[in-house]
Amino acid sequence: SGEEIGRYLLEFTTALESDVDDSAGAATTTGLYLTDIEDTELNMFGKSYTVVQARRTSATGNNIKLVLMGGAVKDTLLEGATKTYDIGGTPYEVTLDFVDADSTKLTINGEGTRDMLDGETDKMSDGITVGISEILYQAYAGGVHSVSFFLGAQKMELKDTDITDVDQSNGLKIDDETIDGAFVVIEGTDDNSTYKINRIHINMTADADYFVPAGGKLSENPELDEPQ
Repeated sequence: SGEEIGRYLLEFTTALESDVDDSAGAATTTGLYLTDIEDTELNMFGKSYTVVQARRTSATGNNIKLVLMGGAVKDTLLEGATKTYDIGGTPYEVTLDFVDADSTKLTINGEGTRDMLDGETDKMSDGITVGISEILYQAYAGGVHSVSFFLGAQKMELKDTDITDVDQSNGLKIDDETIDGAFVVIEGTDDNSTYKINRIHINMTADADYFVPAGGKLSENPELDEPQ
């Protein structure tokens, strides 16, 4: 208890790189958007995730928040379209009801979601989670209105207030829940023009005494409140 018991390290042999942009995609030294990192696929913890948001948290730089999403199904629907997906033997009929420049609503097996922004999730009454990875809204006649989404989604948030050090400043968030004892460190460089990520660490500290039997898993320990 109180000791670091695990460390996950993702190291990029070639840095994960982006220009620093404003919300319109134009380069600016005070921009918050790392658009070139978005839509990148990363394998972490044995799962495939897509970076749905990559942002600097302030215009001064050297800080970052990444929102990653993975799930059982990833697809894109046009506004008004309906499609059925099978997850673990259960059919899910999904209709894209509404899209505007920055938000969307879907209906899943007759149940409507809340109005969601890019990078947000909503949990349905049967427990399945839907997450929005990209909204495309072309505001002209004949323009495309579509949404890319994950069904059976898991969202992971990685945040670091200073990428120039290896201090732990923020906890790992899974599906909007901060995981006790799991801390994020992101290493990189930021000259307010080009942003580079070199390493992502997740450091885990035990908040109780954990015992793992031979052949067993830490995540199956009954004392572990947050197996995520």
